[in-house]
Amino acid sequence: MSKMVKIIGIDNGFKFTKTSELDTCFGSTIINKVDNINDVIQCGINGVNYVVGEENGHYIADADKLKTDENKENLKVCTLTAIGLSYPREAFITAKIVVGVPVSYYDKQRVEFKDMMMKLNDNIFINKVGFEQTIKINDVLVYPQSAGWVFVNPERSKNSVSLIIDIGGGTWDVSLFHGLKMVKHKTYRNGMKILDSILAQYLNTNYYTNYSEYQIHGLRKKGMFTVDGQKVSIDVLDEPTNEFIIDIMGDLKTQFNPESADNVILIGGGAEVLENNIREYIPHIEVEPNAQFKNAMWYKKMGEMQWSKTKEE
Repeated sequence: MSKMVKIIGIDNGFKFTKTSELDTCFGSTIINKVDNINDVIQCGINGVNYVVGEENGHYIADADKLKTDENKENLKVCTLTAIGLSYPREAFITAKIVVGVPVSYYDKQRVEFKDMMMKLNDNIFINKVGFEQTIKINDVLVYPQSAGWVFVNPERSKNSVSLIIDIGGGTWDVSLFHGLKMVKHKTYRNGMKILDSILAQYLNTNYYTNYSEYQIHGLRKKGMFTVDGQKVSIDVLDEPTNEFIIDIMGDLKTQFNPESADNVILIGGGAEVLENNIREYIPHIEVEPNAQFKNAMWYKKMGEMQWSKTKEE
């Protein structure tokens, strides 16, 4: 087992927690209980048992992720679980981690967020791993969500105007760059969790179903749902989806003038879902491949760049 220091990017999303390693991804929810019956992520930290990633668990609902003790507990458990699952063969993990916060909360949260992450030195048992892991956090970097593309693509961004739109579970984070300098940003609080709640309500009202917001993600993957034994295309959700984004896109076009941006980049868990809807407003938008994991992957890349530079100095 390697004892070398790991560098890992962690995207603590409102809906999903993702890392830069092994396509690690699970729901950002926790429940204080033991479940030995169902196929769930079960973990134990300091004698407290948690089920992680299930739809009926506690999740962070406010854009201010550090607002309550419950939110901080959620971040702690999900972050430790993410690190453990990212290195399932390692009993002792020393890591430098790179994380992000909503762009409009960066100045307010980055110091407290870093301090909290630095204290995540603990032992954790995860049933999917099968043995106890000791996790030590060596260093932490905190970046604004939606900022990564510019810094890992300097050849395209340094002499360009770039608009980055990051659609996550809780927010849309929008950043405008002139070269490598962020000149404007805004966080919209209407993320995919709110949209999926609206869509579940739409289906339940119009088709007499009983879906929850957590089931909408699965319906999209299937491309259909069943009513009275008949298969119905998920395309019926196009109209309420368009209604959901129309106000956001109207404000975004006014505030950021995407028509004049050389690069308009769409990332986040909602990127592929809303690509066609947004393209009606911004025809030259580009959707990053593997968009849901891009923040975590870019965080890791920026960490490697920063710590390499520090080492050289």
